Amino acid sequence: MKKWRRLFLALLVPLGLFILGLFLLKFLGTGVSGSIADLLNTWWLPITAARLLVYGVLAYGLLPLWLGKQYDQLTAQYQQCQAQLGESENDNDNIAYHCRMLQARQQRCEQLLSRKCYLFIMLLAFDALTIQLPFWLR
Repeated sequence: MKKWRRLFLALLVPLGLFILGLFLLKFLGTGVSGSIADLLNTWWLPITAARLLVYGVLAYGLLPLWLGKQYDQLTAQYQQCQAQLGESENDNDNIAYHCRMLQARQQRCEQLLSRKCYLFIMLLAFDALTIQLPFWLR
């Protein structure tokens, strides 16, 4: 239930901002829309470049840093778990299960690290559909 609520919230917030923007344009009148068009034409390229830079930093900078730190922590925990598995004679099933779970999480981190390009492409697609497409259609 929590996952669906997050998804709907993620979809409703941009829609709400879009509707709010339309209401603002309607209430401000047509005289302001010409100056808004001039502002968009002037700042479109620098703002787009800044967004692309942010997407690149997220996909190729912060994500690998964050996942690398998690992977290192998981590796340390896995080594401790393997040491406990070798030392312990009783309750091996729980320790072995914990080791398998840590190993699965490590593999998931490795998979995510190899998919940086996909994150960047998804961010570009989101940008094109939500920000660029309305600008191109006007």
